[in-house]
Amino acid sequence: YYSGAFSTAGYTILFAGLWFAVSALFSPRGRAVLGVLLKADILLWFLLVAMPLAFMIFESRIFTRFFWISQLFNVVILFIGAVLGARRDLRGSVALAVLSVLAVGVALNLFELLVHNNAWSTAPGRSAGWYVNPNESSAALALFGILHFAFRHDRYRRYDVLVLSLIFVGILTTFSRGGFLLFFCCVFARVLSRQGPGVSWST
Repeated sequence: YYSGAFSTAGYTILFAGLWFAVSALFSPRGRAVLGVLLKADILLWFLLVAMPLAFMIFESRIFTRFFWISQLFNVVILFIGAVLGARRDLRGSVALAVLSVLAVGVALNLFELLVHNNAWSTAPGRSAGWYVNPNESSAALALFGILHFAFRHDRYRRYDVLVLSLIFVGILTTFSRGGFLLFFCCVFARVLSRQGPGVSWST
């Protein structure tokens, strides 16, 4: 139905996907990238993220176009992130980008808690910033923290406590119980990162 009503978007997704698949499978560079990603942990994440698409395909009810595009882009974004993460020369840039997301997210949460209550959050008295939902905000901050510790260079270890404090403050503003539990995973990722980059990235 949606391909019939919005044929241009359907053809664009179809042919872009085919072009990508052909270039990835038949070019030496594409095969090299795919070879790096053929690891059990990365494939497991791809399986988990792509699983909703499989359920949607075989489900009898119709989903809106937004949900199809959203689920498709989840897989695409995970792939791009895995490719960037596999390149050691880009890990410092990825860690810096993640840290900037953390700083902005925590700043928005503090603004919402101390200056303008419920500017964006859907829960009274709980900050969420641009994530709207406080639980999603706390989860995003904790998971970005885990990424930061997985990618940051060893010479920046001295700032680990500062980054952990930043994440904790951001999660504290959301008053999310799940966020507090995820924060301990963040601390665990920091401990693992001190064992070496190979250990932290694999785990």
